[in-house]
Amino acid sequence: MLFRGYLHFKAIFVIFVLSFGSHLCAGSGLTVLSLPEDPVNGWYAASPGGLSNAVSQPVFLPDGPASWHGMHGFWMFDTPYSRVIGGNRKLFGGASFLKTDGIEIRTDVAQEEPIGETGYYNGTLFAGREWIISQDLRMGTTAQLVFERLYHASALGGALNLAVAWRVHEFSILTAGVCNLGKMQDLYKSETPMPLNVYTGFSAGIKGLQTSLSLHLDEEAEIYGTGLIRYDMKGIFSAGLSYSGLNNSWHLGGSLHYKQFRFGAGQFFMQDQIAYPMVLSIAYIPVEH
Repeated sequence: MLFRGYLHFKAIFVIFVLSFGSHLCAGSGLTVLSLPEDPVNGWYAASPGGLSNAVSQPVFLPDGPASWHGMHGFWMFDTPYSRVIGGNRKLFGGASFLKTDGIEIRTDVAQEEPIGETGYYNGTLFAGREWIISQDLRMGTTAQLVFERLYHASALGGALNLAVAWRVHEFSILTAGVCNLGKMQDLYKSETPMPLNVYTGFSAGIKGLQTSLSLHLDEEAEIYGTGLIRYDMKGIFSAGLSYSGLNNSWHLGGSLHYKQFRFGAGQFFMQDQIAYPMVLSIAYIPVEH
């Protein structure tokens, strides 16, 4: 029985790596750490100024009452992805969760029908804050507890995000940082790599129109770029178009503002894959008195 169980797990793991990891993940490593955080910014994570993408970019965050953001993604291969975050500059926290059901269990012996099904789960619990070095210089950190489970195997890990932003002048910001600096336990006998991201970026904008570019270095020392064009009409709506060179993917998204609420939607176009995932979001942002 033990030997048969080992064969089952080995087969699942091969199917997962070849079918799931290479197509679902934005890059390599843990999927839940690679997917977008905001339907307007899309693939561009180096844009400071909002709580919705504070996990990757905890700088120039709101300093008023705590706001709350929830997001749900209809990702590929029947893989739902959800995250919730709340707080402000002094302290924020939340959780992300992703699961994939229907992974077929097969032995090493060729057969038409699988002997069963299993699922893959991974997620994070995170908390962070921002420090004001000066009026124009900010630094932020996010600590993440990461977990994953496949078949009967599970693993825990930890990751740290660091970000620095300098407001060059009223209309432009320089950013730099590192995301997912950490390590996982072995999942069965193999450690899932962290999707390391070392980056630097520049954003400039005027009258609600913002353009942003950034360069990234991943865990395999590959360099790629991301870009964002965003327009904000304060109090009414926001719209963004982004591109990621890591996975050759475009994104188009927007949000509508109604009183203290924001409702967002983002569509992703995976150029080298067959899936076109969608992300929906809702946020509550109280008015400062």
